[in-house]
Amino acid sequence: MKKKMISAVLALAMLGSLTACGSTGKEADAAKDGAKADETVKLKILTEFDPQTLGEEYLTTFDEVADELGYEIDVERVDTETYKTKIRVALQGNELPDIFFTWGDSYTQPFLDAKALYPIDDALKEFDAELYPAYAVPYEDGHMYTVPHQANGTYMTFYNKKVFENLGMDVPTNWDELLAVVDKCNEQGIYALGLGNKDRWEGDLFYNEMVLREDTDAYNRAMDGDGAFTDEAFKNAAEKVETLVEKGAFQKGYMQATTSEVIEMFRADQIAMYPVGSWMLSTMIEGDLADKTGYMMFPATGAAEEVETATTCMSGSLSQGLVASASSQFPEEAAKFIVRYGQKINDINVKKGNVGFMETDVKPEGEVHEILQQYEKDFKNYKVMQTWWFSLVDAKIGEPMRDLSHQQFAGQIEVDDFLTELNTIMKQ
Repeated sequence: MKKKMISAVLALAMLGSLTACGSTGKEADAAKDGAKADETVKLKILTEFDPQTLGEEYLTTFDEVADELGYEIDVERVDTETYKTKIRVALQGNELPDIFFTWGDSYTQPFLDAKALYPIDDALKEFDAELYPAYAVPYEDGHMYTVPHQANGTYMTFYNKKVFENLGMDVPTNWDELLAVVDKCNEQGIYALGLGNKDRWEGDLFYNEMVLREDTDAYNRAMDGDGAFTDEAFKNAAEKVETLVEKGAFQKGYMQATTSEVIEMFRADQIAMYPVGSWMLSTMIEGDLADKTGYMMFPATGAAEEVETATTCMSGSLSQGLVASASSQFPEEAAKFIVRYGQKINDINVKKGNVGFMETDVKPEGEVHEILQQYEKDFKNYKVMQTWWFSLVDAKIGEPMRDLSHQQFAGQIEVDDFLTELNTIMKQ
């Protein structure tokens, strides 16, 4: 699969035609365009949005937008694995719903290659909706197709201010400094890094980030066939993981630890740094953690340049979110629906103090923590956003990959054997 996105610089230039206003109330006029005035717009929506995880508003907002635009909708929600199968079958049978969800990057690629998606450019203009630059990178044809449903979850490293004060050290910015922190923590009987690897995903994401620090394009080359998962970037990253395991960088019992258990050790000043994800931000800045938690960039552990503008995340250059089917009876209306839905969901999140994904006049309610303010600034500056590998592959690949990762962090497999098996799994 060759890259099919134009450069971020060009993408930003193309955004100059969009006006930054957020939600402006043009929905009534915009909704009248496209379908005939006497024709009822009926849209089928397929999603895997979980209200227990995202919030009930992610489902109720579908109805709100439908009422606002005067459309009829039929929403079907299924679990994630069922969804992956169902949407692939629908693509193959040319029976895609009018609106559906995609995880971005290589998961979106088959839909783009099949010309199955309807562009959202005109709908963005009609609603004066401007996506943040990280989400507004067009496809090779110059069009955008995806409206995010939430701010992209990224890798995010928290540090314990009290621990670093006691260590008498600054947070590490590179590999050597990270090792120095590991050694100092070992001397004081605490742990440099927290890892809740019971469910395997925290170790998996850690290795993804380490590879990105070696070479920001390594994964894409390996998947495109221009490289392999045995290449230097993967090897260097695996060797550094091995070094951290051997030096006792992670807390005792990390292979069976849960995220909540790591947080408790962080709270007890037993862990210096916890690399996890931005979805943990609200937890890490509430209550007694608010004053002791700091936020840092994951150290530049490898040879990649400009790592302060690169991160691993839930979805990369082709963002995850809602898309409109080109084969819909009402493609323009479907595009308008997802843009308006995106505006409303964005405003809900921003009002709560969460990071948004498009410009808006809505302001957070109450005081915003300094970490959230800094993270949002950093987020807007990201130029490279590599999707977590597990998000890009089917379960038949992703599950064995995470089983292998679990062996890696348990120190149960040699680096060369790990790379060989990883390459075999990923190249299925």
